[in-house]
Amino acid sequence: CIRDRDAPFPVADGDRIALVVAHPDDEALWFSSILNRVWKIIICYRGNAKNPTVAEARRLSLAGHPLAERIVDLALEEGLSIDRADWSNPEETEDGLALRDPSSAAAYAEQAAAMRRLLPAELEGATAVFTHNPWGEYGHEDHIQVCRVATRVADDLSLPVWYGTYASVKSLPLLRRYLGRGDQHYVLQPSDPDLGTEIAAVYRRHGAWTWFDDYHWFAHDCFVRGPLDKDHGQNAGWLAPINLLDPRHEPLWTPRAPVPLTRRIRRRLSRLVRGPGDRS
Repeated sequence: CIRDRDAPFPVADGDRIALVVAHPDDEALWFSSILNRVWKIIICYRGNAKNPTVAEARRLSLAGHPLAERIVDLALEEGLSIDRADWSNPEETEDGLALRDPSSAAAYAEQAAAMRRLLPAELEGATAVFTHNPWGEYGHEDHIQVCRVATRVADDLSLPVWYGTYASVKSLPLLRRYLGRGDQHYVLQPSDPDLGTEIAAVYRRHGAWTWFDDYHWFAHDCFVRGPLDKDHGQNAGWLAPINLLDPRHEPLWTPRAPVPLTRRIRRRLSRLVRGPGDRS
C-alpha cells in the first residue's frame, strides 16, 4: 500500500461528504476524524427486532446528538444478523454475507433491498461517500451489508468511496481478501476523541450505547480508497495501518440488554489483571 501524503482526500471545506453507517454510534466509533467535516450522516437502522425499546432510545439520542442537524435517519429495523454468518469461512453475497439462519437471512435481504431504494436520493449532491469496510470492522454482518449497498450506489452515481481500516481478530480472514499486493492507497487523519466521547455520552444517557464502556479512541483513523476487489489481498500481507480492536472486550450487541454474569466476571478479572493505570 502507498501512503497518499499529497493525494486529494475529500475532507476539505466545500466538499459534500456523505457518511453512511449502519447503527447510531457507529459514526462516533469509526469516523470521529471526519465527523466535523461531513455534509450528511446517514444512519440506516433505528429499530431492533430483538429489543423493541431500542428504536425510541436511538430516536432520543439522535435528537440530542451534537451533529443532529446533519443526521438523516432512514429508520429501518435491523434484523438478527450478528454472528449469524460462518466467520471461519465467510461467504460473501450481494446483500452482504450468507447467514446460517433462514429467518435472519430473509430479514437481511429485506434490509438490503430497502437501503437500495432509499440511498440514491440521499446521496444526490454528495462529492464522496465514507462507509463501513468490507470486513465489517470487528465483524458485523450489518456493517458489511451497508458497505456493499453504499458502495454500489456510490458507483452508480460516480462518487468516490472510502473505508476505514478498523478490524478485529474475528474479521481478519475477511480483511485479508481485500487488503494487500502493494498498490492500494491510504491516508491518515487524526481522530477526535473529544467529539466521540461527547456523542457517546448522549447515547449512554438514553441507553443506546452499544459498545463497551471503557473504550479509548485510537490516535488516528486510516482510510483506504474503494471499492476494493475481492481476493485482492489473498495470500499477501498489507501495509496500510490497521486499527486492531482489543479482543479482550466484547460489545453489548443490543442497547440495554442485560450482560450475562460470566461476561461481567470476565471483564472484571481482565481489569484487575491489567491494573487501574493500564489502558492498553
